[in-house]
Amino acid sequence: MVLQKQAFGRKRTLIFGAGSGGTLLLKEIRQNILLNYEVVGFIDDDPAKIGKTIMSVKVLGNRNDIPMIAERYAVDVIIIAIPTLNIYDKREIIKICKSTGLDVKIMPSMDEVLSNTERVREIREVKIEDLLKRDPIKLDNKAIREYIENKVVLVTGGGGSIGSELCRQIIKFNPRKLVILDIYENSVYDLENELKMQNYASNIEVVIASIRDKKD
Repeated sequence: MVLQKQAFGRKRTLIFGAGSGGTLLLKEIRQNILLNYEVVGFIDDDPAKIGKTIMSVKVLGNRNDIPMIAERYAVDVIIIAIPTLNIYDKREIIKICKSTGLDVKIMPSMDEVLSNTERVREIREVKIEDLLKRDPIKLDNKAIREYIENKVVLVTGGGGSIGSELCRQIIKFNPRKLVILDIYENSVYDLENELKMQNYASNIEVVIASIRDKKD
């Protein structure tokens, strides 16, 4: 059965990439009302992920299934959300997505997002630069460790989609204390449990507050 597109409302969206980038994007779409997307499914080339669900959204198929899935689910836009795609796969995936005649967008790379948390909102059109070969950006893990290790690090909005990912990355570099601050208790509670299961309990402190709070 082919679904009918809605004339108005949110754009029916496929996310290519059911990994950390796609999950991060889905969280941001659901939390940010300015992102006018309704995610109807994931696409991923990992056979082990096909058929599984992520935050109630199903992985519907691989890159070769895109034209069929796009028609069946009345998709309006496809967003590519794999930060680590090599240039050759990126070219082929963009080609397949473009063959549908739909709007094709791409999410910033994870290093861009982590260096500037506002970048995740910059879902943009595919540009010629995306099809050109260039060396992948490599993070200087030694320098990052020297900057973070044995320091007290505060992450505001730590329970949100960006903040929680920052916390997951920061904790790996052995801070003396990671202070996770957020106004919403539920999201922070889930993140706290996740990190405690990875044996980081002694490095974490949770603060439920608003950065707008002032001391009298």
